[in-house]
Amino acid sequence: MQADPARWGCRSRRQFGLYPAKLVMERKKARAAEENVRLICDDALTEVFRRLPARTLASCRLVCKSWMSVLLDPHFIHEHLSRGQQKLLLFANDRVNDKALAMVLADEKESMYQLSRPMASQSMFVHNSCNGIMCLGDNTGAVELLNPTTGESLVLPMPMYTAGSSQFSSCNWHCLGFCPGTKEHKVVHFYQGTHIDSSQVCCEVYTIGARAWRQVGNFYGAPTDRGVHVNGTVYYLTKFRYVASSRINCLNLESEKFSSMMLPPRKSYGGHCSLAELEGKLCLLVVDGAVEDPPRTMEILMLDSDDNQRWTLQYSLSLPWLMPSCYFTPKHTLFHEGKIWVQLLARGLYCYDPSSKSEEMKIAWTEFDFPFSTHTFIESIVPLHKDYFMKL
Repeated sequence: MQADPARWGCRSRRQFGLYPAKLVMERKKARAAEENVRLICDDALTEVFRRLPARTLASCRLVCKSWMSVLLDPHFIHEHLSRGQQKLLLFANDRVNDKALAMVLADEKESMYQLSRPMASQSMFVHNSCNGIMCLGDNTGAVELLNPTTGESLVLPMPMYTAGSSQFSSCNWHCLGFCPGTKEHKVVHFYQGTHIDSSQVCCEVYTIGARAWRQVGNFYGAPTDRGVHVNGTVYYLTKFRYVASSRINCLNLESEKFSSMMLPPRKSYGGHCSLAELEGKLCLLVVDGAVEDPPRTMEILMLDSDDNQRWTLQYSLSLPWLMPSCYFTPKHTLFHEGKIWVQLLARGLYCYDPSSKSEEMKIAWTEFDFPFSTHTFIESIVPLHKDYFMKL
């Protein structure tokens, strides 16, 4: 007995393929229109998100899953990061109150906000900052990553080799960097080898989202100072006792391969040298002069991004005379708001304006009651946990 489709409901009509073609076309158009409206809403929402500060976006991630999916998209995260406004971060260890005190000096209102200590150590310091993530360490060699904007933190496994660490140690230090090609953040740990040759430096790498450190080899040339990260490469300066044998060692974070470059030729290196990142480029700071013959000068040579052998003298400025016995290399030299900020000793922050006619540095902030370290910082929503990372 053959079934009569007319006696069946819509479901039977669909099974027998007896829906009128006109009705099918109308439903397809309705679905397409609904999809277009959804896409327009998503585009409008994304455009609104682009205009919001990172601190607001950190709260927006908790509203619903659709908002979270947009705000955790790697393309959106790094596009929003590129629009972020750089700030100046002063980080200090407040041992009296048993907490680490971090103050971010806002660019417009010069406001400050305090960050609570994420680690249990009483001796915490900042290795460096990259894309809004702070790489923190303590005197045991432990490493923790912190995004102050989102409040996320990530304790890394203890490195394979550590004999304790110090913010003043040049032979045992960590550096957080970012690979533009792979969109990965990596922490590099340099430490001195156990061989008789003390100039051998070993290296291990931790990729955020992984579970363990990886050995990537070793290189000759003990660092004279902590290294810097510039555009996917970590640089550090080797011992400077003999200029002819000194060089800059480089670790490419994407290939995880070592290379080296010679120091730029010049008549004299006089005092001390250190590396810094200014305006997105690697710079060599050369301090000339002596304690008995102030004032001393600091020249800033900038490496050409297209030619790793060509250095250009970018700035020349006079260092203030502080005390007769003061002989130092300026630390934490930063480029911020079109000015050069130099931290002298542990409590003094000075500023140099390249647009001014004077080469003198002026004190930028009254001396604090506690020692601090200076860093550049950008608020971001870069996630730290593995579950948040999406493959491109």
